[in-house]
Formats: sequence, structure tokens, C-alpha cells
Amino acid sequence: MSALARSEHGLTTTSDTLSTARNPVHLRGTADKLVTHLELGGSIPIGTPVLVRYLDHVRFESADARQYKPWPLEMIGWLDYEDKDCLRIVCERFAEPTSFGNARVRSTGISIVKNTILELKRLRLG
Repeated sequence: MSALARSEHGLTTTSDTLSTARNPVHLRGTADKLVTHLELGGSIPIGTPVLVRYLDHVRFESADARQYKPWPLEMIGWLDYEDKDCLRIVCERFAEPTSFGNARVRSTGISIVKNTILELKRLRLG
């Protein structure tokens, strides 16, 4: 597992290697330059368990603005959606019963803008 490290360009990650059916995929980047699994010739299918590290927005009020920068956060879940600008990770899903006897599928997760992603890592469960 990689660790976050600080450089003159901000937060970066040390390199990780993922094994795909065809070739290893190295995933790392910074908030300035996203290196995605797609740019590197790999692909992560929808429904795959993943770990994503990303920079989250931080709101401050009545504070010294110089002390605030985006915070690095981590999320583990299933890749639920991806397009050229964002991806969606679902960390919890359940069937919510209704009074009509039907169940609605409900999810909890996060939609992440890709240029804030520091690392996207495919997880192997089992």
C-alpha cells in the first residue's frame, strides 16, 4: 500500500502496481496532473472494489485563510460510474422496503472530480 508524501508540488503518492489481465498498471498523480488507469492502458470495470485517495474541498469561516488547503481523504467502495470528468464510488448499498411491498435500491457514496484524485487502486477481495 502506498503512503502519501509531501513534495514541492503538494501531496503525491508513492508508486503502486496493479496487475490486470494484460499488463501492470501504475497509478499515481497529483492534484495538478491526474494519471488515470485509462491513460495508462488499463481499465477498471464498473462494480470493481477500489480505494481512491483524493483532495476534498475544505470550507472555512472567520479563520485565517492561509491555514486551509484541500484535505486528502480516502474512500473504499465499488466503482459505480466513470466518465471523462468524474467517477462515483458506492460504499454502501441496500434495499429500502416500501409500504407497497417493493424495495427501492439505495446507495451511499461519493462522486469525485477526477482532477482531485491522487490515487485510484483496484482492490482484490478474498
